[in-house]
Amino acid sequence: MPWINPYKQMVNTRTLYKFEDAFFSKKEYRHLLKKLTRKKLIAIAEHVWAKEHMNSPLPEIRFGKGIYHCGTYVSWCDGATIELVPQQREIATLLHELVHAVGHQLHNAKFVDTYVKFLTKYTDIPKTELVNTMKEYNVDLPKKYKK
Repeated sequence: MPWINPYKQMVNTRTLYKFEDAFFSKKEYRHLLKKLTRKKLIAIAEHVWAKEHMNSPLPEIRFGKGIYHCGTYVSWCDGATIELVPQQREIATLLHELVHAVGHQLHNAKFVDTYVKFLTKYTDIPKTELVNTMKEYNVDLPKKYKK
């Protein structure tokens, strides 16, 4: 694997988180932040995993305290486990963590490509609005969206 600039990765992460905070606070998408039960989140994850024809096992989805990042506890995924913190037990965060689970560890253009696919396929978010808002926030987009 080529050397990865840790500063760029930190910027990508903060930029993506800033985008998510702004985008999901829009009135028309707040419903995607509705807290769900663990059972419901597992059902959604199983649906996504099956539709995406994943060959690896679905990560264990659990509720926990998360990992400390930039002054707060956040949800995480290590490929085998997805841990959701109390304030992030909803579909928006679940889809974000499932993108990590399919193999995208970094918040780079490859991650964003799959994230756009998941958000537009499994929610009511229009692709054009999603990508245009990502552009406004300087999210690291794949080349196909930079036109």
